Amino acid sequence: MDFIDKIWKYIDKGMEYLMAVCFGGMTIVIFLQVIFRYCLRSPLSWSEELARYLFVYISFIGSVIAARGGQHIGVEVLVKRLPKGLEKIVTAIANLLTGIFFVIITVAFVRMFPMLTRQTTSALGISMAIPYLGLGLGAILMAVFYIIEAIRPFVVKRS
Repeated sequence: MDFIDKIWKYIDKGMEYLMAVCFGGMTIVIFLQVIFRYCLRSPLSWSEELARYLFVYISFIGSVIAARGGQHIGVEVLVKRLPKGLEKIVTAIANLLTGIFFVIITVAFVRMFPMLTRQTTSALGISMAIPYLGLGLGAILMAVFYIIEAIRPFVVKRS
């Protein structure tokens, strides 16, 4: 599992950088839209669409980062009252079910992807596959993370 943890550290850094670029890009695009709309009286036709798609990337990338940091919402009242062995099993089952959910989303994304490549966005004129890649990337990484977390307690040696 040490090898997997090292890989995740690189993935985490990449996700953080990608999220920062998307957030910075979204901020710049919205700022430009305000300047063009209210100062120059000539609004940009593509800015809102680009900002929306950058926000989608931020949401899905942020979900992966939050999951890795244990920051997703969870109801732990019942689980924390269970004996340690049972708590480990219930947590593993919850992680496995969450992983399966994201595998289902990933499979649906892969099936839908060819259709998305043939569609274009209205303002930017780019393939719809590009905005949807954020969903696919997030779903794949979340599936892998939660499945690893489901099996981790049973394969990691206690120190």
